[in-house]
Amino acid sequence: MTEQEMHAQLDELEAQITRDEDILAIRKCIDTYLLYFQGADCNGITSTVNWDAPEPRVWSEAWMGGRVLGPRSNLQFFDQRPTLARYQGAIVQHECASPVIEVAKDGKSAKVSSFSPGFKCLAYGHAQTWSQSRYYQDLIKTDGVWKLWHWHAMLAVEGHAAYGWLYQNMSYWKECLFSELDGIHNKNIEGGLGPDSGAETFRPDAVFYLYPEPPQPYETYEHEDDMLNTRGY
Repeated sequence: MTEQEMHAQLDELEAQITRDEDILAIRKCIDTYLLYFQGADCNGITSTVNWDAPEPRVWSEAWMGGRVLGPRSNLQFFDQRPTLARYQGAIVQHECASPVIEVAKDGKSAKVSSFSPGFKCLAYGHAQTWSQSRYYQDLIKTDGVWKLWHWHAMLAVEGHAAYGWLYQNMSYWKECLFSELDGIHNKNIEGGLGPDSGAETFRPDAVFYLYPEPPQPYETYEHEDDMLNTRGY
């Protein structure tokens, strides 16, 4: 092996180590966000987000009436969590399962698709549901630290624990429209609501599409909605 070949091999190994470290850091960021979200810890939630990320600015979408755009609106959304969590018998839990993580070749951003099994109980609304969702996230690396940039939580199926989704497919937005929760859930977001992604929930009389599909290799971040749905049936 020549000296040039040895240096090339070392460069390749260093790049692979960096990529593996990035993937571990990305998974840790997502899991940390979910733990803080389920625990209604606003300080913890906001610590996992890059609020100063460049355009397209921070946004989130959780199948509840549209995309929440910009830092201010997202902070207002997260500010609801402690109030909801203090209701007696309230519990929400969502996991991140089978994540597919694709780091851009320039190492500055990453795309992640995953499944999210979970459940929630809102005793004041007499609602206890099993909830199956799918996640899509963009993350950005700044000064060596990975944080969330954009994220979708797309509801696949949700139904009352006593019935199941074949007979009662609910949406989180409809489930939360109770008089006890007026003024708390989404009502206090002053602005920055954009259109939703149009992702549909399960219907027993239609073919169900897997969306988003696993991210594909890419050079650099170029488009805020670069999610694939290529099944074509």
